[in-house]
Order: sequence, then C-alpha cells, then structure tokens
Amino acid sequence: MPLVSYDSSSSDEAGPSSKPRTASPGTEIAVPPTNKRKRGLPKLPSTFDTNNPRDDPTQHQGRTRSRPFVQGEYNAHVYISLPLPHGLRRVIGEITSLAQELCPGHAIHSLISTSTAGIEPASATAALVPSAEQQPRPPISADRKDFPLHVSLTHPLPLRQSQLISFRDDLRTALRRSAGAITGTRGLRLSIAGEVVGFVNGRKTGGEGKGGRAFLAVRVTAGSKELERLLDQAIHPILSKLHLPLYHTNPQFHASFAWTLIDPVSAHPASDSPDFPPSTSGAGPDADVSLDDAELSPSTSEASTGETPFSPEVLAQLSEKFGKAILAAQPQGGWEVDHLELKLGKEVHLLPLR
Repeated sequence: MPLVSYDSSSSDEAGPSSKPRTASPGTEIAVPPTNKRKRGLPKLPSTFDTNNPRDDPTQHQGRTRSRPFVQGEYNAHVYISLPLPHGLRRVIGEITSLAQELCPGHAIHSLISTSTAGIEPASATAALVPSAEQQPRPPISADRKDFPLHVSLTHPLPLRQSQLISFRDDLRTALRRSAGAITGTRGLRLSIAGEVVGFVNGRKTGGEGKGGRAFLAVRVTAGSKELERLLDQAIHPILSKLHLPLYHTNPQFHASFAWTLIDPVSAHPASDSPDFPPSTSGAGPDADVSLDDAELSPSTSEASTGETPFSPEVLAQLSEKFGKAILAAQPQGGWEVDHLELKLGKEVHLLPLR
C-alpha cells in the first residue's frame, strides 16, 4: 500500500522540506543529515569517585606500597611516643650525619626531623572515629618539623571502616584492665641502651614489607618486660580475635631514627639524582611506624638482594663514638609512659594505661 500524501496547512508551506512525499513499496526514503551535536553522558556523582592513590616512588624516596590499596580499608598501628630532649635530638642528628659519611652510596633519611613540604594534610578519618583526645602537635617552624621517637607494639593492621571504633574501644578497655597489674604502682618507665643497632624490614624478619629498607635504631632496655606482658595480656588477644597479625614472638623493642634503601641503585639512576634528598629531608614521621610509611618498601623490579649498609663495623663505630652521649642525653630515670597511641589512618588516639 503506497504512502498517502496529505495536504499541508498554510503554516507548513513555509518549510520546503516539510511536505510528506509518496513512496512506492520497498523504496527507501533518504533522511537528510542533522547538524545537532551528540551530547556526552553525564558525569557520575562525586560519591562514586574512589580517589585511589597512585604510587609514585619519586615522592617517597624510592618506596612503593608492599600491600595494594583496598578501598574502605584503614591502617592501624599501636606504638609509644618518646618525646626527645634537645640534647638527645642533637646526638641522634650527629649519628645520622656520621652514618651518611660512612655509607656514601646510600641516602640516609631522618625519622625525627623533616621538611614540612612533604607533610600530608589531615584526612577525613576524624569523621569516622570521633575523639577529643588527639595527640597535641609541637609548633612547626618555617622549614622543618620535629617528631618524637616511636616504639612499635604492632605491625601495620588493616581494618575495615566498620571495625575502627570497636577496635579502639576494645583495646582501651583491655589496657585499663591489665595495665595496672603489669606496670605496678610506679607505672611504666622506659630507657634506651647506649648503643646504635640496625634492623631490616621484611617478612624474612617477621615484619611487613618486601625487606628493602635498613634502619638505625636505639634499643629499649628498662621496661621491655612490661611491654611484653602488655602484648600478651592486652594487645595480642584482640588481634587474635580479629585474625590480625601478631607482633614478633621475641620482640626487640626499639625506636628507629633513620632509614635507607638497601638497593638504592635499583630505585634511583644515580647518587646525585634530585630524588636523593639530604639526610635531614625525611619522608615523614617515623617511617617504620607511620601507617603510610610502614607499608612502603623500595621500588625495584626484583626482590632486594643487596646487603644492609649498616654493617656490624658501622654500628660498632657509631656506638663507640655516641654510646655514652646517648645515655647521658636521655631523661634521668627514663621516660614515664602513661598511655599508648593508636593511629587510625591519619588520626592519633590516646589509650591510657591507668
């Protein structure tokens, strides 16, 4: 049946191409091309933006994540902060400088002082875990920020958002119940030995990461037995309940104050590269306890095969020169510790021991 052509109205006669045409069966009618632009699909709302971080080793002295980023997962870490007297900070700075001279092929980074340029802004973790007891921060000078020593009591712990508040509250309750019997009426006091020791991170040493960084540290002496009991009676039971990794079986409690890549050549093209900052330009506070840094290891195509530059000879030389100064510069009677610190994401929460 042929198409019927209808008479057009007077208003339609103004458009020459608006008049229908009659076509015989099986005949195709050509449609003139349109000049209208095709509209793109609308953007997704910001709620769908995952904001997954991109690893850039040049921003972290050659380190990359040892554990992939997981959306909705937050790193937790339990540790003790030891405020640094001015004299001890100066001694540690001299140790780091001499270590750099003894290990010229490695860039040694301080963990107790860093440029404020590399400090990240606070995250939104505070909205997830509200708390009025955040750790006070010392004033920041124009070009540097100082940090205390940190003694780790856990590995980096991956927690889901739904676990953050309950983990904090359970840990606080467990510490209040057991701390008094562990520390006694005198409370917990820590002191450090007059020697410089070295550590290497990685699973082969019982820790996290790929085993690509070496650390200079001071070892805890007085108070180490009490810390072991805190682990066994308060911290480890909660970690076991959540199937989280326990700390070392025979822990050597220590506070790291400097680090370096074991294989710097594989992570940097040359020692004079701009990516090799001076020893006073660290990657941020306590790279072995700060959650972002604790999960970072060197950027290499293969597993680390190099030896730590902090050889027994280097450590012996550092200890011989600075051992007495370390003992003399720490607080008389050691540090009195009345709380632990729990870091969830970027937020720090205080966990009283009394």
